[in-house]
Amino acid sequence: PPGKGALAFFGAGFADLSPSVDLDITDAAVTLTAWLYLETPPSDLAEPFASIYDAGEDNYVLYLDRANAELRFKVTDADGTAERPGIPEAELPLNRWFHVAGVYRGDAETAEIYLDGALVDTHFNAALGEPVRSVPAQVAALGKDGVNNRYYFDGRIDEVEVWRRALSQDEIRLFRGPFLYGDGFERGSTLGW
Repeated sequence: PPGKGALAFFGAGFADLSPSVDLDITDAAVTLTAWLYLETPPSDLAEPFASIYDAGEDNYVLYLDRANAELRFKVTDADGTAERPGIPEAELPLNRWFHVAGVYRGDAETAEIYLDGALVDTHFNAALGEPVRSVPAQVAALGKDGVNNRYYFDGRIDEVEVWRRALSQDEIRLFRGPFLYGDGFERGSTLGW
């Protein structure tokens, strides 16, 4: 369950992830999941954004957006087309753990975001469909905007997972609990904690 190994951020700390080809998703699908604990709603952010999992290149990221008062998943494909489905602030729990998943399905030309296993928002864009924009040895971070020293997160993050495919809703529901092995599902993440 989340919490035991969580990273706590207080609006200034962060965790850089070593540049890795494992984070370079070159397929037309990706899933990014995490457990989060928020104490402050997005509309109360000090900066325009607060990065949860982010990279300066914005290939696939999770972040809080003050102006839109949402937690968003952003994916950018190889030709630069981007979509940002979001979870409205009114639906975000405060002062308790919750699970979020962002899914890009290039074959369906959609980007989706889930809260505790339930689909909250889907963006369809006929211009989507390309592989995820890839930058060799992407530099990502937890709690800030990749290599840029800005958009710090205030809250806790645990069990971040990056998958090289689009998980189904049933898989998201299954994997949001303590990880289960077997049942034909692979542990399949390129990043996990």
